[in-house]
Amino acid sequence: MKIRHLKKNRGFSLLEVIIALAIALLMLTALLSLEIKASRLAAETIKGFDALPTAIEEIEELTLREFAGRSEKKVNNYLVVTSAKEITKEIDMVRLSVEVYSNDDQLCSELSLYKFKF
Repeated sequence: MKIRHLKKNRGFSLLEVIIALAIALLMLTALLSLEIKASRLAAETIKGFDALPTAIEEIEELTLREFAGRSEKKVNNYLVVTSAKEITKEIDMVRLSVEVYSNDDQLCSELSLYKFKF
């Protein structure tokens, strides 16, 4: 009886290759999805930073004068909504807030602070 030593040069089967490609495709899809979300978030952050000086100017202006209620105005291609709300009568505190919206009505920046009335 002859003993044969057969070396099996076994490669990957077609099924194994297809499964590996499917897994790689899923991973690439997840990475691209994260990239798209990160790009969108970066664009929103840049809009917020661009609108921040307008919000700071408006909140500083509110702190220098007496203001009550709510108002809207256009400043530097933004819609600026300012409001003052009395917190409590016992300590005469007011909450001042500024919201800055872009042309597509998306909130870009928001600031608020509390001020004592004198």
